[in-house]
Amino acid sequence: MKKLIAILLLFVFLGGNTGVAEEDKLNQAVVRGIVERFTSLHYAQVPLNDELSKRIFQLYLDSLDSGHYYFLESDVKEFRAKETSLDDMLRRGDVTWAMDVFTRFLTRLSQRQAMLESFLEDEFDFDKDGQWRIDRKDEPYPKNEDEAKETWRLKTKFDLLTLKLAGNTDQEAKDRLLKRIRSIWKDYSQYTDDDVIALYLNALTRAYDPHSTYMAAEDLRNFDISIKLSLDGIGAVLRWEDGYTVVNSIIPGGAAARHGKLAVDDRIIAVAQGTEPFESVIDMRLNDV
Repeated sequence: MKKLIAILLLFVFLGGNTGVAEEDKLNQAVVRGIVERFTSLHYAQVPLNDELSKRIFQLYLDSLDSGHYYFLESDVKEFRAKETSLDDMLRRGDVTWAMDVFTRFLTRLSQRQAMLESFLEDEFDFDKDGQWRIDRKDEPYPKNEDEAKETWRLKTKFDLLTLKLAGNTDQEAKDRLLKRIRSIWKDYSQYTDDDVIALYLNALTRAYDPHSTYMAAEDLRNFDISIKLSLDGIGAVLRWEDGYTVVNSIIPGGAAARHGKLAVDDRIIAVAQGTEPFESVIDMRLNDV
């Protein structure tokens, strides 16, 4: 199937005196227009129906919590009440469900940050055997806060060990984990309504096919930069995930494809040029890798 990147730009100019009600109406009109245009022009011509609504539901949750670290099982059960209604809501330009889910995500993120900070006050015994599944997308959501706490205890232990193996001292590893979670909180807590809408509309476009992407203006500028870097550099499109640089896709004919050892979802923890020593890129932003 022919690959297509569908890039939709959302330009919303709001005056300083625009009220909340007027802003909501404007957002609703813009979203409704984008949905109508995208669904009518997309080459796949897939109907926006309950089945697509289910895909949008899962893709949006995955965009916030693909590793099932933050939401509880009860959260997802509550969200699922609208699982087959998102298509109708999007046609009306109604994004309240996405906003509510994001608000809950911020609450859970704040709680998980508090858990991590509490764990870092204690010492871990790395001599004891333990197991941790790195790829958690198929793991169940924690049933309650106790299960969430145990998940984060194991995650914290694994992340500390990873940082220690990369040459960090105990304190340096703890400092980096604190910096990471605080950076994640800072980024998400500064999301505007437009940012959340962009995230939600991207779930819509990806529900049609994985090569269709919604991009707001700032996202498009960052995309242009990342594509240039992927073509000029290692030949892979990268993403940032929980402090790690992760391979999102391999560019055909690029350096990574020719090398043959780099795969999608691989984590890049250190880089080197020529005979120079490896430098850790854990917690490093994509623009700096």
